[in-house]
Amino acid sequence: PEDGIPDTRIGLVGSEMCIRDREQAEKYYLEALDIKSTNPNIHNNYGGLLCQMGRYDDALKEIRLAYEDPFYETPYLAYANAGTCLLDKGDYK
Repeated sequence: PEDGIPDTRIGLVGSEMCIRDREQAEKYYLEALDIKSTNPNIHNNYGGLLCQMGRYDDALKEIRLAYEDPFYETPYLAYANAGTCLLDKGDYK
């Protein structure tokens, strides 16, 4: 089913992250978002990748989409991700 396709892409992302091909991982995240743009897990995880790539502002926008989703079952993961990203960015406010 089409609904499982984003999960497949996320699995591929994990494989790419293990070998540190972040550009390929980003491609898989973008493909997953094209299919299911409302999935907060994808936004949160993609935000984490962007943060690792040093794209902090883009990362925080993606993470925000996750924790602002009222149906996201684990917003604390996105809040933690945002906090880590802000620390990496050097934003201690």
